[in-house]
Amino acid sequence: MTGEPDETGRDTAAEVRTFIQRADLLDDLGHFAEAAEELRDALRLAPDNPEALATLGMVELRAGRAEQALPPARAALAADPEHLLGQVVCGYALVALERKQDAIDAAERLVEVDPESWLRQLHFAAIVRRVRNGQATLDAAWQAVRLAPDEPETHLVLSAVAADLGLVDLARRAHTEAIRLDPRAADDEQPSVLRLRPSRSGGKPAPDERTEPVGPAAHGVRSGMSRFLAVGALYAWGGPLVVALTTLAGGGAARVVAAAVGLLGVLLFGVFRVHPPAGPQPALRALPSLDRWLALGACCVLACPPMMLVFALVTSPWPLGVLILLGAFAFAALVLRADDLHRAGRGR
Repeated sequence: MTGEPDETGRDTAAEVRTFIQRADLLDDLGHFAEAAEELRDALRLAPDNPEALATLGMVELRAGRAEQALPPARAALAADPEHLLGQVVCGYALVALERKQDAIDAAERLVEVDPESWLRQLHFAAIVRRVRNGQATLDAAWQAVRLAPDEPETHLVLSAVAADLGLVDLARRAHTEAIRLDPRAADDEQPSVLRLRPSRSGGKPAPDERTEPVGPAAHGVRSGMSRFLAVGALYAWGGPLVVALTTLAGGGAARVVAAAVGLLGVLLFGVFRVHPPAGPQPALRALPSLDRWLALGACCVLACPPMMLVFALVTSPWPLGVLILLGAFAFAALVLRADDLHRAGRGR
């Protein structure tokens, strides 16, 4: 569609845009039937217009008719396979229809088009959260916040994902930040992400607007990681103590206990990756940009279980000494940042 007048002198593209704009207004007012009729008028003029098709799918979905939302959304993707709103509507409609694997596949295709689009990351998190919440969902929500820290919807979605995963402190702080950015967010029990009209903005902020998470979200990462370091330091010091005591019963018993303690640490870390504990933000990739000392301390904690397994293999005192040093470094990083964390908490 070129936007040039047709044989009768009508500017078809302009008329289609007018119909879509009226439909947007009616949709915002909750008049879904009237909005759908405006879009059908647009499609009579331009049956293959992906924007009109995707918007019709969105209106049907927001009216609670997920099954009727899929055909126009898929038709929009047939005309433009990377159309953002068409992909988003397909994802949410498949979730509503409980076609879980299809919804996950749609969300993955959505974010593959442009991983640097905050809207694509946002919708990926919001879709997959309702099907299979976990590490990938949390990472996507954090990526959306990183790319668009001034958008309240990114913090709302992060809050919802974190709450589902039991990250109470992070969920509360993300919701507080959303309300700070837009007081109307206090009325949103669920993020109304479909109102963002992704096909209009493209969801990619200017390069100078792409910053790391700040404010309560960043403080939530630091404070959560401080608790993680405290537990890790106790493991690094308590493990060698337990093993040293068992050496009184013989070297074989000490090796068995060391292997058990090391495997327990590996198992706990694996569980934390899948089901993050309340507090620590498991997406450690974001941590170095927030606090280098805490990031180094976290690496020391993660090295402790393998070091315990090394002792079980070689039965030499040096792995226990390294363990104690790792725990000391983790505790030192925690102490060095204790005052900053306390001040940041009071500053909120």
